[in-house]
Amino acid sequence: MSLPATPQRLFDEILLMIFRETQLPSWMTDYVIPPTLAPFRGSPSCADLYTRRTITEVSKAWYNLGVALLYEKITLRRLDQLPALLWALEARESLRPLVRSLEITFLAPWNFLEYHDFEIRKIVELCPRLSHFGYFPANDQHFELHHRLLPSPSSTGSAITSLGFTFLPGTLLQPALIQHCRNLRSLSLVLLLPMTPSALEQLKRRSGPDARRRCEEEEHHPLPFDNLEVLHITVDNDSAIRDTWSMPRLQRVSLRGKMNHQTSGLLAPFGGTIASLSLYDLHFAASSALLLQRVLDSCPKLDHLALSVSLFDPALRHPTITAIDIFCLGWTTPGVIQLRSLSARFPALQTLRTLDESMRFLRDIPRSLPQSVEFARLWEWAAGHSDDASSD
Repeated sequence: MSLPATPQRLFDEILLMIFRETQLPSWMTDYVIPPTLAPFRGSPSCADLYTRRTITEVSKAWYNLGVALLYEKITLRRLDQLPALLWALEARESLRPLVRSLEITFLAPWNFLEYHDFEIRKIVELCPRLSHFGYFPANDQHFELHHRLLPSPSSTGSAITSLGFTFLPGTLLQPALIQHCRNLRSLSLVLLLPMTPSALEQLKRRSGPDARRRCEEEEHHPLPFDNLEVLHITVDNDSAIRDTWSMPRLQRVSLRGKMNHQTSGLLAPFGGTIASLSLYDLHFAASSALLLQRVLDSCPKLDHLALSVSLFDPALRHPTITAIDIFCLGWTTPGVIQLRSLSARFPALQTLRTLDESMRFLRDIPRSLPQSVEFARLWEWAAGHSDDASSD
């Protein structure tokens, strides 16, 4: 029988709820691909961390509440922070269930890789409520990082529902994806081509004689992402995804990378449930308008489209999109005639926003964020004259 809550405990819980409301909204601090450098003074991430730390310094009574806020979302940007975190978790068992999110963005030297790998796995094992893990090194020099980076869910007792990786070949990502695919709700990947024979040989020398065979077998293992709703992916080849992935609940997708006839059809098997699509930093091997239209046609129920201004093309069309976001530098907008044409080609369109190009790396920008008043008036005028555009 559980003990009734004491007045002090209720007060602390209410106070913690108030503290959470003072934090910046997650869409301002969560990145699809986190910056590798520490946040600069005055940036949203820096301001958020400063607020959390300040709470711990107010009084002894507030210290524990502030610690709970500090440890629930951890980002390690320097190599020396990794052993410090491991030491804290081993020394204080009460900290372990506080950790909900762990992201690593620093680049470890070659001679530290093995111990670095061990410390990461140990930290993950010590955090029973960890739900998000992100590994975002500064470049691709980590390709031979031990491919058993994450322990299996059964060994941790936790269900990781969000994963993020950059600059790791699909061959090395397979074990982590195989272990956690059924629980994942969000996945962020820079999915490179499979490892070259020379890279596999280096992995074989580091991890044992059966490493190459194991990697090759796992590369074509089916991946049932039964609960995956959000996918952020940079891709230069879609064969593995189309052939081995299943995502019956996919709702939001952001796509970067090489865009050609093959990759433009990447979403075709999964597009029936996609409601929101973001397209930026795409490199085209053929006509951009034709390839982008093929992507849109793969998503018949699409409601929201976000894309860089460089990808904006008035020839694009879709019958169900109600909102479009255009990321651009400064005050760069399509011409009025293009807006009028856009209104005719997107008959369900209700809102069109321009957002700063730097915001394209943010996750889940709310639809309630307003656009500029001037552009809103311009769009209202263009929408009212769509009949004139369609008759031209």
